[in-house]
Amino acid sequence: MLTAPSHAPHPIRARKLVNHRSRRLLRAEQGSIAWIGAGFAFALIAPAMVVSPMDMQASAPAAITAASLTLVGVCAALTAGWIAFQRSQVYGWLISTWLPAFGLVAGAAVLAATKMY
Repeated sequence: MLTAPSHAPHPIRARKLVNHRSRRLLRAEQGSIAWIGAGFAFALIAPAMVVSPMDMQASAPAAITAASLTLVGVCAALTAGWIAFQRSQVYGWLISTWLPAFGLVAGAAVLAATKMY
């Protein structure tokens, strides 16, 4: 025999679970995502136009130019992420921009150093 009344719901089933449905992104959020994506795309594609990733060596000015273009794209993405954070106060904007930015800057430094020497 159970000690609880038979009409009592099971404790786990009694909890009201939140149904996380996706919502449409606001126009400002879509713009922020577009600017962040464009900044990171520029940071990846523009340096490859200056120095081919397949080249074993490159001149110092070309490698520095490629690294500088990476920094320009990363700064654009970080600025867009910061503006989105200021507007919404959601730290996800900072996380989604700073983590890839560190990886891109570190990759640009490594590639510039290996292409020059």
